[in-house]
Amino acid sequence: MVYMEDIRLTSTTVLVLQVLYEQHVVYGLQVARDTKLMTGTVYPILTRLERAGWVASEWEAGDDADDDRGARRRFYRLTPPAREHVSELLAKRTREQERAQERAARLRPIPGVQP
Repeated sequence: MVYMEDIRLTSTTVLVLQVLYEQHVVYGLQVARDTKLMTGTVYPILTRLERAGWVASEWEAGDDADDDRGARRRFYRLTPPAREHVSELLAKRTREQERAQERAARLRPIPGVQP
């Protein structure tokens, strides 16, 4: 069993986890593009997630790297225990957002009705 350390789930960390969950295997620059976060934010998050056992990574094989593209890419993926945990986390987050939207809709004034 892979050990998963507890991590602080900031909104930016959740964005990174969501991309990793949805795309399964992704390289760091793609995570930055998909989350619209700066690489200086994304790479430290990926490093923390990897150290905590949530993410595994591997470098692109030398033969797989396109000479025209430049440097090899490092690919990241959620570990199986993290994938299960993130699935639950995202489902909970969706339910909370839906409840907040329902509450907000109930609080909107009805047109033409004075409080």
